[in-house]
Amino acid sequence: MIRGHRKSGFTLVELLVVIGIIAVLIGILIPALTRARQQSQSVKCLANLRQLNMGLQSYMRDNKGHLFPYYNASTTYWFVIILPYFNHQAGHLDISDNTGDGVRKEIAKLQLGETVYFCPVATEPLSGISIAGQVASGTAFNCWGPDRQVQEGMMGSYCLNNWLLRIGIDSANGDDSNALGQAATGTSWNPTQTQDHFWNLPGSGKKTTSIPVVADGIWADAWPHEGDHVPTNLMTGFRFSGGTENMQRVCFKRHMNKHVNVVFLDGHASTVNLEDLWTLDWHKDWQTPNPLPRIP
Repeated sequence: MIRGHRKSGFTLVELLVVIGIIAVLIGILIPALTRARQQSQSVKCLANLRQLNMGLQSYMRDNKGHLFPYYNASTTYWFVIILPYFNHQAGHLDISDNTGDGVRKEIAKLQLGETVYFCPVATEPLSGISIAGQVASGTAFNCWGPDRQVQEGMMGSYCLNNWLLRIGIDSANGDDSNALGQAATGTSWNPTQTQDHFWNLPGSGKKTTSIPVVADGIWADAWPHEGDHVPTNLMTGFRFSGGTENMQRVCFKRHMNKHVNVVFLDGHASTVNLEDLWTLDWHKDWQTPNPLPRIP
């Protein structure tokens, strides 16, 4: 007798089952891979912040515990001042020379080559866009820069806490009145009150574990106030009802779609919930609001 032979192969039902299993696995793996990538980026960002803080601490050790003052319209930015601590070539340039375009261009080339200035989540700028009151401001996923002449193309992803700057010294480049005016923005403080809020670092009895030094930022520097509002757009940090409040420069959803990273004066860096930004000691007389702002 001749036996019949059944052809080997998958039935339509079997194929659909396999496709369904693959789809389920993809649905499970993609979010897990996304979270792993985001966590890796956050870890790299925290490492950058610790390195930046080390550069600032090195500057302070070389200057009797003080940071630099707030410089005038020909601004020498903080990220330029500490550049020689990361790039030895910068030590051969006059980084205070903001009148010579050639010098600024050389500084810019060196600064842009240092990845420590860039959060891996925000490495590309939004050229020509004004978000936080500055033409060259960034977003949660964009770095600030480079569309200001004084920056000469320099960019970055981090924001310095300007309440740490040195106030009240005689300097050809120092501009206390400009600093005090900027720091009082959005408040009813007068210049004397404003000056009292700056950290006088040497021998100040400072709470080093709660004083922010550098944070994720959509601009290079800021003077946060406890009365600042939560930005209406937490992807950009911009409060559309007004562009003068400084907390908008550090309050946005960059990491895991809900956090920012901050490094503190004692050297530790951590991920901070947005509402907890109002609990940090940004300036010397910080009064934590009660209740804390609500983050949507």
